[in-house]
Amino acid sequence: MTRNLLSLASLLSLTIILSTAAAVDIDSLRVPASPIADALQYVGPAIREENYTIWGAAPVIDDEGKTHLFAARWPEGNVDPAWRKSSEIAHYVADSPAGPFQFKDVVVAGSGVAGAWDRYAPHNPEVKRFGDKYVLVYIANSDYRQPPHPLNQKIGMMVASSPDGPWRKVGKDGLILDNAPDHFSAGRQVVNPAIVQVGDKYHLYYKTSTRQNGKTQTYFGLAIADQLEGPYRHQPEPVTADGVVIEDASVFTWDGKVCLLTTDNHGDVTGLEGGLALWVSEDGIRFRPDWIQLGMRLFSDYLPDFDQKPLRRIYGNRPKAERPKVLTIDGRPAYLYVASGFTYDGTSRCMNHAFKINLPPDVGPTPEVSAAVSTNAKRPNIVFFLVDDMGWQDTSLPFHTETTALNRQYRTPNMERLAADGMKFTQAYACAICSPTRISWMTGMNAARHGVTCWTLRKDVSPSGKHPNLQEPTWNLNGLSPVAGIPNTVQATTLPSLLQKSGYKTIHIGKAHFGAKGTPGEDPKNLGFDVNIAGHAAGGPGSYHGKHNFSAAWRNADRIWDVPGLEAYHGQDIFLTEALTIEANKEIDKAVAANQPFFLYMAHYAVHAPWENDDRYVENYQDAELPGLGKTLATMLEGMDKSLGDILANLRRHGVEDDTIIVFMSDNGAPQNVPRNLPLRGHKISPYEGGDRVPLIVKWPGVTQAGSTTSDYVLIDDIFPTFLELAQIDGEHPSDGVSFVPQLKQAETIPGRGRPLFWHYPNLYNQPPFSSVRQGDWKLIYHHASQKFELFQLADDIGEKTNLAEKMPDKTRALAQVLSDYLRSVDAAMPIVKATGKPVPWPDEAL
Repeated sequence: MTRNLLSLASLLSLTIILSTAAAVDIDSLRVPASPIADALQYVGPAIREENYTIWGAAPVIDDEGKTHLFAARWPEGNVDPAWRKSSEIAHYVADSPAGPFQFKDVVVAGSGVAGAWDRYAPHNPEVKRFGDKYVLVYIANSDYRQPPHPLNQKIGMMVASSPDGPWRKVGKDGLILDNAPDHFSAGRQVVNPAIVQVGDKYHLYYKTSTRQNGKTQTYFGLAIADQLEGPYRHQPEPVTADGVVIEDASVFTWDGKVCLLTTDNHGDVTGLEGGLALWVSEDGIRFRPDWIQLGMRLFSDYLPDFDQKPLRRIYGNRPKAERPKVLTIDGRPAYLYVASGFTYDGTSRCMNHAFKINLPPDVGPTPEVSAAVSTNAKRPNIVFFLVDDMGWQDTSLPFHTETTALNRQYRTPNMERLAADGMKFTQAYACAICSPTRISWMTGMNAARHGVTCWTLRKDVSPSGKHPNLQEPTWNLNGLSPVAGIPNTVQATTLPSLLQKSGYKTIHIGKAHFGAKGTPGEDPKNLGFDVNIAGHAAGGPGSYHGKHNFSAAWRNADRIWDVPGLEAYHGQDIFLTEALTIEANKEIDKAVAANQPFFLYMAHYAVHAPWENDDRYVENYQDAELPGLGKTLATMLEGMDKSLGDILANLRRHGVEDDTIIVFMSDNGAPQNVPRNLPLRGHKISPYEGGDRVPLIVKWPGVTQAGSTTSDYVLIDDIFPTFLELAQIDGEHPSDGVSFVPQLKQAETIPGRGRPLFWHYPNLYNQPPFSSVRQGDWKLIYHHASQKFELFQLADDIGEKTNLAEKMPDKTRALAQVLSDYLRSVDAAMPIVKATGKPVPWPDEAL
């Protein structure tokens, strides 16, 4: 009786599957059908064996025109767990790609050696020919039991001069790619390989996964090698989108494009559960979301009289293609080989199937893209990625004319990638401390004009200390205000409010530090932002760790530093940088769904104090030659860079990467507590280059020349007019800055080139007060306490070692006049000399 009930249940389940397969709604597709999907013709079984289950098979053609298939097979009738326990890779040969294929030999089986990476189940074969070499890549595992499977899967490689062998394992034991503890999948498995040659490089694609917020997300990653046999270097980002479940891939070139054909198990990519997705790229690294297409419909759509077939389910929940592999002939896809968990002739063993691809001669892999311009494309999205306290050299991307010691220690691959796609500014400047920088970009005012010359926190309270000879002047210690009448504030129309009025969704994520606690300016939503997550009066976090609730309570510090608005992450083992990135990507998702241009201000608290390890990257710096807090800082920098990569990946996933301008910058130089940014002199708050010279990268798709560099100097004040021009906002909006759009366009005429830049710090917090000016290669510093000058020629003395003030009095006098004229024009506040009760003299009066 029980047996009959089970049979009835199976029959009902099969009826549901058949009904579902017959009811596929092509109108529900999210992407267009590719030429391949429309050109497939079912040939028949490619490999079928009575005593073996046949799964994925990879094709290659030899010099004699014979087609070889390398297929995973095992003697058991089930699929799981047999594929991870008993699989071997067998070799089959036919006179033509259509078959019939005959068994020839077994190429590789599990080594059976305890502890070996390939003890069990070689599987997922991929075979290609490169020149006079044939290469076979596959996966295997050290233990099929769960756990440790699936995290112990790795990729092996064998090479031969003929598909008939003999085959040689690469290296000592064939292992070619292990998981990467320092990249996006962080120790997860690498499986389901696909390999192709792109230019003079070899691209090895693999499936992996990550765990984020308790959920597993699968991706295809990429490792690249200069030589076929490696070494292969993991790339920092996945090549496919977040949040999709894809399992297998075939990679091939077609019409100069790199094509990746993957399964789409849940319909996350194409809208068709169980179909195949075709991803297309110009370089094999960035697969354009607007070029994603349906690569294959359901298996059942291509079988004549499918509803009359003796369908039998062995594995899976619907008749779909598994383990796709494409055979190209004369540079075009010609045959597709897929496995299936269903049989269609009543047999009890899974088999591999062949499809011919009858492509018209004039079609290529890229879809027809509508000429209609989207709303988002009319006005570009803008992402302003501002890092806190990151020095000019705190990156693996050199901004100096040569690679420095710090460049060699830190890891910021996404900054490197952004610079490779955009323009690097080697002489970009901010203020030497945080709040002044933030007010300047928000208003377009120089710090000497807006008067927020030091950091803010508590209403009507200055953080400054005491000086034996000077008294701090009255300054705008309450920060920026959207309304007049708040004492000691600067009231101004902000850049986000102008963007907001022009139709942008304005998003603030992270550190605000615009106004003192208890004033309107402490809340970014009062300053033109539609959304504020985690921004408040404080300029640093209580803690970077979710397990500490991002609170200062763990270090017995004032709770004013506690980061607000992230209660969902309290108690979790998550770093603040990652939590903010997740929230930023959620807001991008919403803006794209609403088809609204967005301005994202991604203002990380990192890498500001308190310096705490980002545990995801600690192992990367165990042997680093970094003194003091350097190793901790390195983990924070890498986490910040991962955030940049995650945001870029999300833009690609949504298909808005080409509609989005990315501006990466820091708010001031590195603080004195961390490794010095040599060859620069000084540190945060100091008047020297180490205090205010910062990294700046801009990517404007279709405008900035990839990999370009400019040595034109720019200042934080310039962000305001630049962003207005980028957003196509007209009208009179006074600013001390000058738009650097001409630099981005590499125009012949650059307005403002050679203009003077000004800094003003009359405060007594941490460092002595100063004012300074740079014009051309000359920089003059006026020290308020001593009323002395330093003059440097930066082109020859970037380290500011040689003071030329006395040797070149005319140049000193000329620059002192320029600086004095400007300070007077903006009514800049000067410290008070205690002995006289009068302000410190203007620079030209001190000569």
